[in-house]
Amino acid sequence: MKQIVFAHGEKGGVGKSTLATVLVELAPSRPVIAECDRTAPDVARRYRKAGYVGLNVPLLSNDAPVDILTDFMSVLEDVNDDLVVVNLPSAAGMVVNQYARLIAEVCDELKRELVVAYVVGAGADSVRSAMDCARDGLAHFAVRRIAVLNGHFGSESRARWTDEAERVWRGTVVEMPGLPQRVSDHVRRVEAPLKAIAKGSEGGMHIIERNILRDWLRDCAPIAEAVYG
Repeated sequence: MKQIVFAHGEKGGVGKSTLATVLVELAPSRPVIAECDRTAPDVARRYRKAGYVGLNVPLLSNDAPVDILTDFMSVLEDVNDDLVVVNLPSAAGMVVNQYARLIAEVCDELKRELVVAYVVGAGADSVRSAMDCARDGLAHFAVRRIAVLNGHFGSESRARWTDEAERVWRGTVVEMPGLPQRVSDHVRRVEAPLKAIAKGSEGGMHIIERNILRDWLRDCAPIAEAVYG
């Protein structure tokens, strides 16, 4: 079944772009990358030279939210590819949660499975935001919902994911392992797919750093398994 996968999350810096990158890297087929922040299309830019299709469909503007959403879903309606990965900016979460039912209805009519991968950071606010999304936001209407605990923050995101959060979420929970800061900083400077960087064909990394990146991608496999089935 065709899918539209939202890399969702509570605020900037929680790891949504990293999650979206993992979803692109480990996708079963080459996805279309939908960037919703015109000022920072970082994921689409990384894959542009590798031939990936990138759409810029901003969800942040001075227009009325319903008009923004109409433009967004109209663009996605014209996509014929099996898989779309949506990289949501932090402030756009309010828009997609507010109109979650409409998004789900459009996905149903397009025969696309609506998937929400929600990255959870270290703070209690991040967990509460995920729970709110599951109660009446986009995750509530998703066919498949995955909470992704960001291991970059150590054990804190796991510790704050309580039994209550598990009960409210009613979906899969996986962990995104932390990538060492030195490797992460290097990757951020190179606009190329991570697998190409890990192989040494892009980026000029030292062998040990490339191997760390390769192993990190391998350890992210449970995320792809939960999202794509």
